[in-house]
Amino acid sequence: MAAIAPDPKMPGMEMQQQPGHPPPGEPQYQPPPPGYAQQLGYAQQPGYAQQPGYAQQPGYPQPLQPGMPQQQTVVVAGMQPTMVIVDSKPADYFGFALFTCLCCFWPTGIVALIFSCQVDSRWNAGDREGAKSASSSANLFSKISLGIGIASLIIVLVIIPIYFLVILPAQFAAAFG
Repeated sequence: MAAIAPDPKMPGMEMQQQPGHPPPGEPQYQPPPPGYAQQLGYAQQPGYAQQPGYAQQPGYPQPLQPGMPQQQTVVVAGMQPTMVIVDSKPADYFGFALFTCLCCFWPTGIVALIFSCQVDSRWNAGDREGAKSASSSANLFSKISLGIGIASLIIVLVIIPIYFLVILPAQFAAAFG
């Protein structure tokens, strides 16, 4: 957890100098005393810089020095945004059209099959809007055929029990009765 230094401008908040720490406002870095390298067993080699840090060579960054303002270079690459529109082939609904033609209501199922076959040929010819239109028409006629088939099935499932449970016994009762 970092400690917050008190503001020296506020009354009663003066900073006291602690031993081993530099006074406020002075750089934190202090160069090593002369002869420090020799104390550690390192000899000063000719050709190296006499200042603390590392040898300065062209093309390498300069070492940070306390009290010196540092500059930054920001390079911004000028790229223009591009927008790519990818248009995919619409669905042909061939399986749905074939199912509704064979199992539901064949007149609208055949129309759905015709539109379904037109999707690929129009797309390959480059008629994108025509292919989308044929796709939506195939889907529409397949749904119409499915709706008619389901409605027919419900009507048959309702009429057959009524016929066998209500109408047929009434006819037997009238004929034999």
